[in-house]
Amino acid sequence: MTKEELDKMKGNISDPVSAMRHQAFSSRILEKTPYLRLSDQDKRIFNRSRAISILQLYGFKSLIKDDFSGCADLLITHHNGEEFRVRVRPRPGFWKEHEYDGVLICCRGNDDHIWYLYPHDQMLLKAQSHLPFKDKPDWKKRGCYHFSPPIPAWLESLLEPYKLVGDWK
Repeated sequence: MTKEELDKMKGNISDPVSAMRHQAFSSRILEKTPYLRLSDQDKRIFNRSRAISILQLYGFKSLIKDDFSGCADLLITHHNGEEFRVRVRPRPGFWKEHEYDGVLICCRGNDDHIWYLYPHDQMLLKAQSHLPFKDKPDWKKRGCYHFSPPIPAWLESLLEPYKLVGDWK
């Protein structure tokens, strides 16, 4: 910002530092940013925030883990006192890193207001009977197999008991 611009703003705001802060915020900041334009880190934060929001509707308090290095993004506590470790993912799937660790997966469904909170290991066993993905190259090479929207009908029916519905549209 030039000195002339600051001098012009001084008529409205007396402190130059406040003038700069005032100038920095504009209504264009309030324009929605399409999800696909977010960085990978911003997508993780967006998904985690959305998951926390919907989990609150179902009586969960969330403690955020910021390091992304462990097997859980959130530690959640239900109002009845039960505690769980949660990994937030952008879509349903299965990961070798989560086998036998008791983590819950929280992910988006086919619509933005539909999410699922499912036990990874139990769903892994059920899904294997429908689609033997452990034989697929993704599982063998990368250690994961996930489903991009639209989620297959057979998986959606398996996930139905774990469905969470948000109050936004």
